[in-house]
Formats: sequence, C-alpha cells, structure tokens
Amino acid sequence: MDVHYGPLPEVPTEQLLEVLNDARIARHMPLWGEFSPEGVREWALAKAALDVPEGLGPQAVYVDGRFAGWAGIQPEDFGPDFAVVLAPWAWGAGGLVAEQLLARAAAAGLTEVFIALPPTRHADRVVGRLGFTRVADDVDGFIVYRRILASA
Repeated sequence: MDVHYGPLPEVPTEQLLEVLNDARIARHMPLWGEFSPEGVREWALAKAALDVPEGLGPQAVYVDGRFAGWAGIQPEDFGPDFAVVLAPWAWGAGGLVAEQLLARAAAAGLTEVFIALPPTRHADRVVGRLGFTRVADDVDGFIVYRRILASA
C-alpha cells in the first residue's frame, strides 16, 4: 500500500465533498454539518493556513494514488490535536497513516499529542493500540486521549 500526502487546497472540491459529506464519517463529526462546495474550499484553505510545524498540519492523504481523506495535527486549547479522517474504502490504511504522522510529530520535537473524539466512536481499544490513554471524558462533548511521544 502506497501512502503519500499533499496540500488540502489542491484536492478537487468534488473529492473533498465526497469524503467529508459521507454519512459514515459525518455521524462522528458533530461540529461539521454538511459541506457545500464553497464551505469545503474555505475549510481546506483554513486547514492549510494553520500555524503548525512543516509537514504536521492537516494535509490530503492519498492511498495508492487515490484521494483518501486528510490527516494532521492542529492546535487546540488542550494541546496539539491529532486527526486521521479517511474514506471508508481506505480505513485499512488508518494505522499506517497514524504511525507516519506520529513519527513526524516526534521528529519535529512534539512531546505529546491529543485526540478528541465524540463518544459515538467507542475508540478506547483502537487509540489504545496507538499508545493513547484517555485523559478527559467531556471536553465540549468529546473524549480526549493523549499520547506521550519519545523525543527525537
């Protein structure tokens, strides 16, 4: 499986909409709602403009040459927030994408990262395999997990 990354604003609007408005993904993203073509463009530009170390911010994920979703780290009140959001056909690549991003975060000098997930995800086991532990049960309706990173 070949995984590579690119700028979110370069992904065609239709492809972004297909992933972000997929009901199987959107049901776990309570802050989203449904994206319009204009809204998805604004969202991609805002993600690309975040002030994060090079290679860590939200970026497009391609699996075997096909746009699969996005992944990256963005600043939140509780710390650097880690996210991997993939189309259902690419869910099998999630572990690889997560490990690559976590390795880049450690190499960039981050000492910890967090994941904030809605309770609908029932994610304790999955994020536990990635080395995350639950640290808060209700931060604005999300369960927050933390992973300590080994320094580079």
